[in-house]
Amino acid sequence: KGVLFKLKKEMVNVTNNTTLSFSFNFSENARESLKNFRVEGNDPFGAKIMKEGVPVQVQLEFTKPNGDRYIRVVSLVKNVTFDRTSAETNISSSCVAIRAIHTSAKLAQQGKYGDARIHLLSVQRLLQRTMQSTQNEKDYMSFIVQAEKLDGFMREARQQEAVFGQRQDAERGKARDDDSSKAMYQMKSLSKQTFDSRK
Repeated sequence: KGVLFKLKKEMVNVTNNTTLSFSFNFSENARESLKNFRVEGNDPFGAKIMKEGVPVQVQLEFTKPNGDRYIRVVSLVKNVTFDRTSAETNISSSCVAIRAIHTSAKLAQQGKYGDARIHLLSVQRLLQRTMQSTQNEKDYMSFIVQAEKLDGFMREARQQEAVFGQRQDAERGKARDDDSSKAMYQMKSLSKQTFDSRK
């Protein structure tokens, strides 16, 4: 028996420049079900891999401006390794970096500045550890530019709180001005094109 996990995300307007990122963790139930997978063989780095892998499916449903409705389905099986070094060797640095910006911007929008900054720092260290190519270096620099923008906003918000008083996480979002809210939204929906341009 398999275990099914779903993530549904609705987007109002999508253009050629839209970049959607998502990540997943294994819940306790999923970890238990993974114990039933047989470990067979090694990857090129000597780490144990699961024979069956983990099946992943993405379904994109969209409507074109003329009203035509479409669905595109992509199915694949991702190998799973239990070795950190092996897992980090061939990461897609741009995907990891963009996802980190999206996640941290969402946390900051919720007023969770500490969690957002910790997440940015953690991903920065990951990108440093896995830097092996010129493309990795470019992605790292693009990440630093975007992360600094986001971190600058959070530092400014903390300074304002030092002057006007500390707020609870939930109250921070309500107190944010229009410019700050717009900046948070833009970071939360950062596109690959903007990421690469370092603007």
